[in-house]
Amino acid sequence: MALATNRSVVLLLLMMVLMAVLNPTMATVHTVGDGAGWTIGAVDYQEWAASQTFRVGDFLDFHYEEDFHNVLRVRKQQFEACDKSKPIGFYMSGSDSIFLRETGPQYFICGVANHCHLNMKVSINVTARS
Repeated sequence: MALATNRSVVLLLLMMVLMAVLNPTMATVHTVGDGAGWTIGAVDYQEWAASQTFRVGDFLDFHYEEDFHNVLRVRKQQFEACDKSKPIGFYMSGSDSIFLRETGPQYFICGVANHCHLNMKVSINVTARS
């Protein structure tokens, strides 16, 4: 009897692992800039974003030195002009995880000094889960 119970537990755990691995609706964590992170001059963030598929429910992770950078979520016009005033969101922990909850374009810039003008900015397009 104990052997049958152990076998059932193992099968149940195996099924749960397989469901988690094969589940296409699982969230993806996108680390901005991959290993380089969020910094000046190391990454073409638009090229990086073009290589990703962002979906509702995913996470956008920014890793950076909090004494030197931050992350502002802004509107399109602010993104294009590197306008730091009135951001939609402000992050400064050095390790920020932003939940992507809506479809459409989203815009992020560094609000420190002239970092945005040095192309420390990224726009992404979030699509619905299929």
